[in-house]
Amino acid sequence: MILDASEQIGGWYFRGSALWGIGKNLMIQGHHQAAMPWLEQSLTLYESAGARLLVAIVWSEMAVCHLGLGDDRKSLELLENALRVQREAGTVQNYLVALANIGNVYLHRGDYLTAIAYYRRALELAREIKDPVSIQKWSGNIRLAYARLRQSVDRLDSRTA
Repeated sequence: MILDASEQIGGWYFRGSALWGIGKNLMIQGHHQAAMPWLEQSLTLYESAGARLLVAIVWSEMAVCHLGLGDDRKSLELLENALRVQREAGTVQNYLVALANIGNVYLHRGDYLTAIAYYRRALELAREIKDPVSIQKWSGNIRLAYARLRQSVDRLDSRTA
């Protein structure tokens, strides 16, 4: 319905937002492959309009999809690009989400210490801006990474025993 309305309104912003919204919802539901065409269409509109911050947001969503599809290299590339744009723009909330998502890539790779470092940076920013939801999320991610690190160490110990 919103997509249809965006056609009637015209312009790149509403159309791009409608496409992005569909892609984001599919991504959240774990339908990473299905989300990609919607995100790519919104990205094309945002790029043609020169809307760098919106481009960076779509890159972050696409990165989550790529990670969900097993392409951690592409995910990390998109997140690093998004992080750079968000840092330059000073958009703290989006910046800390990109940091945490980079942590997710390292967690996926089994590089738990690097993941923890990214989560801690995101947590520090969340505390600075007093964002309780992000504080809870990134604290949970840190606990998860430590738990996985501990499991990894325990496996090594059991092999050498």
